[in-house]
Amino acid sequence: MAGSGPSQDPDDLPDDGVVEPDLDELFADLTPSPGPTAASPAKRPTGRQRDLQEELDAVLRGRPAELVIAADRLSAWLTRVDPGTTVEGIVALLRRHNVCYGVDQAAVRQALARAAGGRVLRDVVVARGTAPRVLQPARIECRPDLSSSRVIDRLKALLAAPAVAPEGWSEPVCLVASGERLAERVPAGVEAGRDVLGGPVGLLAEVIGPWGGDHTEITADGRRCLASIYGYVGIADGSPTVLSPLWVAPDRMEVRWVHLPTASAVRPPTLEELHQLLRLSWIEFGLLEDQCALLTARVGRGLATGAYAVARGKPAHPGRDGRVELAFPDEGPLSHGQLLHLFSAPEAGALRAAIRETAEANGEIPLGAAVRPGAVLAERVPSTPGEPGRDVEGELLPATDGRETALAVGDGVRLGEDGQRCFAVQFGWACLRLDQIHVVSPVWIAPDRSAAYYLNLPQARPALFPEPEELQAALEQAGVIHGYDPDRWRSLLLELRSGRERDPLIPVAQATQATPGRDASFEWAVEMGGSRAGKVLEDGSIDFRERRLATVVHEGELIGVLVPAVEGTPGTDVTGRPIQPSRPLNSEVVTDPRVTARPVERGTGFFAASGGGVTRQIEEHRSGQRVRQRIRLGISPVSNVDGDVDYSTGNIDFHGDVVIRGSVQPLFTVKATGSVAIGGYVEAGAFVAAGGDLTVKGGVVGSATELVAHGSVFAKFIQEASVRAGGDVQAGAYIFNASVRARGRVVVMGKGEGKSRALVGGLVWAGAGVEASSIGSPYTSSTRVVAGVDPDRLSRMDQLRANVGACEERQRLLMERYGLDSLEPEALRLRLQRARSPVVRQTLGTGLKRIARIVALRDNQRRELEELAEGQRQLSRRAEVTVWNRLFAGVEIRLGEQTLTVMDDRDRVRLRLVQKDEGLEVEIGPARG
Repeated sequence: MAGSGPSQDPDDLPDDGVVEPDLDELFADLTPSPGPTAASPAKRPTGRQRDLQEELDAVLRGRPAELVIAADRLSAWLTRVDPGTTVEGIVALLRRHNVCYGVDQAAVRQALARAAGGRVLRDVVVARGTAPRVLQPARIECRPDLSSSRVIDRLKALLAAPAVAPEGWSEPVCLVASGERLAERVPAGVEAGRDVLGGPVGLLAEVIGPWGGDHTEITADGRRCLASIYGYVGIADGSPTVLSPLWVAPDRMEVRWVHLPTASAVRPPTLEELHQLLRLSWIEFGLLEDQCALLTARVGRGLATGAYAVARGKPAHPGRDGRVELAFPDEGPLSHGQLLHLFSAPEAGALRAAIRETAEANGEIPLGAAVRPGAVLAERVPSTPGEPGRDVEGELLPATDGRETALAVGDGVRLGEDGQRCFAVQFGWACLRLDQIHVVSPVWIAPDRSAAYYLNLPQARPALFPEPEELQAALEQAGVIHGYDPDRWRSLLLELRSGRERDPLIPVAQATQATPGRDASFEWAVEMGGSRAGKVLEDGSIDFRERRLATVVHEGELIGVLVPAVEGTPGTDVTGRPIQPSRPLNSEVVTDPRVTARPVERGTGFFAASGGGVTRQIEEHRSGQRVRQRIRLGISPVSNVDGDVDYSTGNIDFHGDVVIRGSVQPLFTVKATGSVAIGGYVEAGAFVAAGGDLTVKGGVVGSATELVAHGSVFAKFIQEASVRAGGDVQAGAYIFNASVRARGRVVVMGKGEGKSRALVGGLVWAGAGVEASSIGSPYTSSTRVVAGVDPDRLSRMDQLRANVGACEERQRLLMERYGLDSLEPEALRLRLQRARSPVVRQTLGTGLKRIARIVALRDNQRRELEELAEGQRQLSRRAEVTVWNRLFAGVEIRLGEQTLTVMDDRDRVRLRLVQKDEGLEVEIGPARG
């Protein structure tokens, strides 16, 4: 039976054991052991395991001992040796199992001696064989010229690269043919052993790892490794490996033989070997037979390093798209869009300049390609089908057929019946709009249709020009039927063909212009010099001898004649349409009951029904460069006061003009709907109001004195008084500590006693600007000048801001009253849907209407406010403050929203607003004039 068992420990033998003296005789017929055994005894059980065995032994004590032989037959042992075991019994067991080699007599004696002492021994080894011994291990012997693993790794990377480039390879490699020996297995040297039955024992097997790599084969006896293909050989992962020398392109369209320098001469590959390599790479198409034959012949002659094509696929060839072949250049001449851009010029001068600029930018390149009617402009070439291809593996590579291209035609072009060609239908400039062919008419008509022109673009030689009939057809095609002279064009053709005429825009048709009419006019029969204030004398006073306050007429006297308008004569434009002359403007005369009108020889005459001063008011309405007038005529009475306005005359309130020879005494009032002329002074506390101009020969004095004029105010000086004027305010001498506001200009001439100090102290506020001989004083620092701010407009803006605030407050209160958080349409719709009853919805609707009216009013106020603000900004940019002599330090000047305090005295300066990077700033520059 097979098994394994432990060896017996000699230390367990009793010191007083007895060995039978005839034991050698009993083993005499067994073959003696030649030496020590190589079998390893089993380990003796100890501890708890021994106790268990002794208990088992007590149970089995009555069973006989057995002999066990190990599976490798290199050892044999007795399962039990007890006091009843005898040498004869052991020898009988050995003979029964044919154990005849390696009997260990010493071990048997020791076991019997210990058993005689009353002990039971188990698994006592009684025989040991001899194990075989390796004298030399088995090994693989490779060819000494095989490439190293490093070289093989580089070679693999070269052959797998997207693009092969072996030119830089310098390290020799090993190239072998199919069937060449690569390696050989050398068997191990072994000394045989013997088992306990006396038989020989050898090695079970020689363990050698894998030793054949890619493209190799092992011989039937397992002793040699051969190359199975022609290729480069080396060590890869510890085994001989052969690499195919073929490189296959990633797109499978080309195969190349990669030839590298070799360490020794090699046999060139045969065609069959080359075909084998191609089959291994799945190459089935495109084999270059002549190239392969040439390659096999050249390898043996030391072919230079390189990559040589041996197979090549057939690429797919797409079909050629259809195309249109033009009969005129497609580069150089202007495109359809560029020609239309030229034709969009607003007038002839702009078009002529644009053509010249384009010609200069293009240099010698022609701008136009002229064609005649019937000329072939283009021909369509049909597409071709594609040709499929194959890669080197034989896979089909599909090809696309060419796309057809349509022959697209536009204006001035006719497509032939077969659709293959197109023709010009008129003389003009051939051009492209994307892929569409056009012929653009060479005729340009002025936007006002006053003339038609031939567009004379630079051409390549020989240049083409339209014949008179062709030009007439082009003109008629463009709608020109008037003003063309064929004879004149024939003479121009000679100039064009000789190159003497190079004008890019040649007039070929002219309109017959209309005769303009005459506007109505009003001819005065009396001298109307206007309401002149009079000449300013050297002392600053007003000379009333030069004054003409109003023109005085007598009853029945002719004031003027309204001459009626005269209609013009129509003309004809180049398209045959009538050119209507501009309608003459009529003037309207509106009179009061004291003026009568009746026909006179030249028109309508206007006569005075009663004596008095002629008043006029002219309203003008501009229409382009023309002015339409409405003249209001009237006769107003003139009130003359020979002396002062005092207790003898009382206060004056007159409908008309007032002339006062003297002065207006303190605390008296003068009011007139017309102009007021005062020959003396306006004393302290007086009040004077005029519907027109207000002129004071002398001066105006007193802090409680007030002058108000709808027109302008003229005075010698103004001292501490308050002046408001709808026009200008002019002081011949000075203004001192006064409050002056004018919508126009404030002018202080500084004559007479105001020569050194023209404008000193107080507040001067002028919408259009301030002009003074000097401003400020070295002794007064409270002079304030405001320019570029209309006081009336400013008051209106303040009122509008207050109105907008009131509207917003009213809107807020109404929204709170009706429970509205927003006026968005969706929020209002939801609010109406949540209303509990029709009464609530009706109440809410009424509230919404009130809120809508308030919102509309607020928006109107805001728009007016924005318009006034924009007008104010424009006014501030136009306003200026001019000082002809000296501007003193300490004067505060405000222009629009910008304020400047003068820090140093300056002479002859002008202040205005200018735009800077940060915004508007006050600029101080030299006064002009």
